[in-house]
Amino acid sequence: MKIPRLLTIKGAHWQVIITRTLKYGENGEELLGLCDPSTRCLYINKKQSERQQWITFCHEYCHAWEHEYEIKLGHRIIEKVESTMADFVQSILFG
Repeated sequence: MKIPRLLTIKGAHWQVIITRTLKYGENGEELLGLCDPSTRCLYINKKQSERQQWITFCHEYCHAWEHEYEIKLGHRIIEKVESTMADFVQSILFG
């Protein structure tokens, strides 16, 4: 089940990039995912299981949504809904 590569949020187009490595910051910490509002890209680390990639995708999607709607959900709320959201999105896309 492939993660969508393009998204539209509030009329803005976002690209989803699945990458083999995702390092960030001065210490090169490896991340599961990253939302970059400046380029409107979501990055998903391919080293995760397919299930975890979907959960990470939904997590980063929430951050993109925060950016486009200028709201702050915060990690605590996002982490509570990301798994259920992944199940919901997959059921809509793939039945």
